[in-house]
Amino acid sequence: MALNPTTAKLHIEGKQLRYKDKGINGVIKAFRTNIKKAHYSGSNIIVELETGEIRKLKSPLYNMDELVKQAPKVTKKKAEKSKPKSNSSLLNSNTASAIGGFVAGRASKKTKPKAKKNQDEEEIINSFAHELNHFHNISFNNNVEEITKKLDEIYFGIKAYKWKFVSDGINKETVTENNRSLTKCLNKFEHGLKLLYSSTQDEELKKEYNKKYKKLNRKKISNKFGLVIGLVLLFFIVILTLWIME
Repeated sequence: MALNPTTAKLHIEGKQLRYKDKGINGVIKAFRTNIKKAHYSGSNIIVELETGEIRKLKSPLYNMDELVKQAPKVTKKKAEKSKPKSNSSLLNSNTASAIGGFVAGRASKKTKPKAKKNQDEEEIINSFAHELNHFHNISFNNNVEEITKKLDEIYFGIKAYKWKFVSDGINKETVTENNRSLTKCLNKFEHGLKLLYSSTQDEELKKEYNKKYKKLNRKKISNKFGLVIGLVLLFFIVILTLWIME
């Protein structure tokens, strides 16, 4: 079997198929010259395409319009869709998906069911400021042992509590009160640390309690502004990634 688009003649086992005015050209166009081989089977034609697909054309040999109707529809548009994406396209697509996923995720968090939001508010509404009042009233003297003992009392007493970002809403006053109480405790710790520095020459002891103070201070910043800082950093990372890909 041979398919010759130049002479527009289809031969099977040396026999030329008969055709009407536009028949054979239609077959060539429909099959797009991808016929590998063909043979007779009774009054039918069994055609094997280059893709390995087998087609049984149920029609008399002279009815070329029917052949065209049964031929596989391979169009340029479909062929283009099957082309693999380039690495650059895949990278851009993946990046766009990641950004879109992040934006969608943030949007979904903002549109949580009202019941869930109320549950979160119940957790925030609980005030713990009164539980920390006794730390505010701690007084220090120049005794190093007493200073370190009270510093430990403050440190381990407040480390389980958290500052929160203050936003407008029904919990604003409670969150503000809790934050203010924690900050007073942190300031009291700072005051005791200064007394410790002036009361001892033990550098290791100073270093130990200065480290605890820094932990509490970092926790304050992280609790109150961690989300905002994270979003800003993520924004710049996305911008930098897009700039590099260009």
